[in-house]
Amino acid sequence: MLNVKIFGRKCKNCIEMAALVERVLPTMGVAYSLEQVYDFKEVMKHGFITIPVLMINDEVVAVGQVPSEEAFIEKINALVGGK
Repeated sequence: MLNVKIFGRKCKNCIEMAALVERVLPTMGVAYSLEQVYDFKEVMKHGFITIPVLMINDEVVAVGQVPSEEAFIEKINALVGGK
């Protein structure tokens, strides 16, 4: 199971990033949990200055912009071993 977290401030890109995750992962058959962290203190606790931040299994995979669907799929495939 992938542990997906999006850190941000409910901005347009944060919402788009969550939509990307919720659109792509189910089509890939990947089990995941999604947590959207919008509390500024929690975001800063992790040291993130630029948002949104996409973190999967404690690895930062995107910062400051929403990855393309293709780039996101490539990253997921790398994380799950090409499943």
